[in-house]
Amino acid sequence: MKTVRIVFYTFLIAVFLNSCGKEYSSEVMAAPTGLWQFTSGNTNYSGYITDFHTHNGTTNQYSFTGKSNDGRQNFLLNLYGDSLTTGVYKASQFEATFSYTDLSGSSVYSANQQIGEFVVNVLSVDSTIISLTFSGTANDASGNKVQITNGKLSIN
Repeated sequence: MKTVRIVFYTFLIAVFLNSCGKEYSSEVMAAPTGLWQFTSGNTNYSGYITDFHTHNGTTNQYSFTGKSNDGRQNFLLNLYGDSLTTGVYKASQFEATFSYTDLSGSSVYSANQQIGEFVVNVLSVDSTIISLTFSGTANDASGNKVQITNGKLSIN
């Protein structure tokens, strides 16, 4: 009888320990929703869009956030308006801001109405694609004015 009891408890312990195995999740990381790029001086920057969202308020804020290809910098482009439509958005008219920072949040480049003219041209907006270009004056990390050129962003 003692042997049966030992076998029974050994079996229960084995079943219990086996049921505590690692659970493997079937979650898959979402693919990047889009790409961005721009040039400053002789340096080309590029990466992927991680999020696009709208903040509703008196004026809507449309935020495009992303990372550099190596994941070491953050990209942020904000557009302001009643709705996101094709057309030109200017920093001087409080319609656009741009920020490119390192992981600690320190500015690499920034553009807004106080720095100089920064222009975003929204080329297409529909249910599946947003495409735009951007360029203009920005401050670098030292506060020097630089030109951002050949800026492109697309979301699929």
